[in-house]
Amino acid sequence: MMAAAGSGRGTDSCHVYLPITYAGRTRILLPEQRSKDRGWEPTQNEDFMALYEDYLREDLRHAPDVPRLAAALSAAGVDGVDALPSPWRVTSAENAELWRCLTYFFGMGLYAHLAARDDARAADIRDWVHSLRAHGAVIVAENRDLLGQVSFRREPATPPDSAAQKDEFLMFTAPRHVEVQSEALAPLADDEIELEGLYSSISSGTELKVWKGLFESDAAVDTSIAALGAGEGETFGFPLRYGYSWVGRITRVGRARRGDARLREGRLAFLFHPHGRVARTKRPEDLVFLPAGVDPLDAVFIPAVETALSLAQEAAPAPGSRVGVFGMGLIGLLVAAILADGGGRGGAKVIAVDPLADRRHLARCLGVTSAAAPAELARELRGLSDGDNSDGALDISVEVSGHPSGLQGALDATGYGGTVVLGSWYGGEPLKGLRLGMAFHRSHLDIRVSQVSTIAPKLRGRWSKDRRFHEAWETLRRLRPALALGARVMNLARAQEAFALLDEGKELAIVFDLRA
Repeated sequence: MMAAAGSGRGTDSCHVYLPITYAGRTRILLPEQRSKDRGWEPTQNEDFMALYEDYLREDLRHAPDVPRLAAALSAAGVDGVDALPSPWRVTSAENAELWRCLTYFFGMGLYAHLAARDDARAADIRDWVHSLRAHGAVIVAENRDLLGQVSFRREPATPPDSAAQKDEFLMFTAPRHVEVQSEALAPLADDEIELEGLYSSISSGTELKVWKGLFESDAAVDTSIAALGAGEGETFGFPLRYGYSWVGRITRVGRARRGDARLREGRLAFLFHPHGRVARTKRPEDLVFLPAGVDPLDAVFIPAVETALSLAQEAAPAPGSRVGVFGMGLIGLLVAAILADGGGRGGAKVIAVDPLADRRHLARCLGVTSAAAPAELARELRGLSDGDNSDGALDISVEVSGHPSGLQGALDATGYGGTVVLGSWYGGEPLKGLRLGMAFHRSHLDIRVSQVSTIAPKLRGRWSKDRRFHEAWETLRRLRPALALGARVMNLARAQEAFALLDEGKELAIVFDLRA
């Protein structure tokens, strides 16, 4: 990180600040140990934190050699490099968000480290993290900060009308194939606004289906987003520019727009726009300015959060309801987290259903009541309904797996008169193997198809898209999706690899860094 220490033309300098986390021992102190920072006997916490340091070193290759880093900075022209201690002492009372994130990372990292080695202690991690949170454990981490100063020559600012004249963007050219293409940019029109891209994220539902070529060729690309041809008759078909989760900063505005105080240079905005390094629009209303304090890396997930919020509103569980969320992909995890949290109004028993153990574990970390593989769901439901004199079935299911087996599981597990909310788009292919026999025929299920482009009919009297979008920002601020879901950031040039990783289930969420 750098902070400028000069202005104007000529020679300036800036301070270099390089924080190095986990550059020493990390300890967990339970309440009875807080007053005894030294001398207490090793505990389970010490054992687990020692394993966590193994995870950092062995799995993440995190072994910071502070003197070597300082020497490298000096060799690169940074003057007066000094390494200073910067310990963290994190408590739930004083640093609630950081404290929660750290306990989450300890649990996720340890579970992955132990499970990969078939270590039986992996089964104890969830209870250990719950214990840390229940007892208000204090986290003490030994970090180091490298500080220095570098001098440089500041060049005159580039005139606004001579910005880069080329755009690079992603093109879907055939099933399972994308490539980066470029084109010259026309001169900026008087009424246009230009933004430089920071991040764009891949939709692991709709967009992954587009990558696979699983779409109806006569279907509109979108019915409400102007950047995707809404109202212009544009339909799916290769080649295609696609994507709709884009964050950038304003770099230029046309002469006719320069009196608009909202459009100041450098302001961050979200835009429904395909993947690319440059975005232009003639409609200021297309820009959604980031609320104060929202990280741009989180902001690219606002469409996913709005989709999840829409599904949660459609489900609308009563307190005590058993709610199954089928498919712990990006949308499923967000739906589960929203229903489990309820914005402080919860009360539902949320069951995450997914065949992948790591996805179920992440759902538990996000606060669901329980998580089960599809084959284990019936047993899990028996445990949750024991003694309540009910049929033990789900009251509500939200199906977001995108797979016929997930739909079948939701239909089968939802009890008589229950509700099934379908949030998946299954593509243009027929759903093979779906069994709709006598039990389904007699079930009187309320089946609702939900899609985020419009407000559900039952909510239109009180909710508008603007109101829901505002609530989505509040939800995003609370969930911090890029952090909570461990989003991977990749260069746009690696887009082909990125889509393959999502398709193979090796990554949950991928964001393109459009500046790299």
